[in-house]
Amino acid sequence: MDINLRGKLVFPAARILRERGIPFIFSTGYGDAGLPLEFSKIPVLAKPFAAADLQSNIAVVLSS
Repeated sequence: MDINLRGKLVFPAARILRERGIPFIFSTGYGDAGLPLEFSKIPVLAKPFAAADLQSNIAVVLSS
């Protein structure tokens, strides 16, 4: 999920996904700067990214 959607941060939605045990990946053009400590173990995919990078991150998240 993109960290910033039209100026709104997605961390409330990320908390819900985490509570429900639904895996996710953050995507951002800013790297992991500004990522709350509570999400430090969530993979961050830097934009722009290649399809292969997305696939490998999905594989990692789903295997956890």
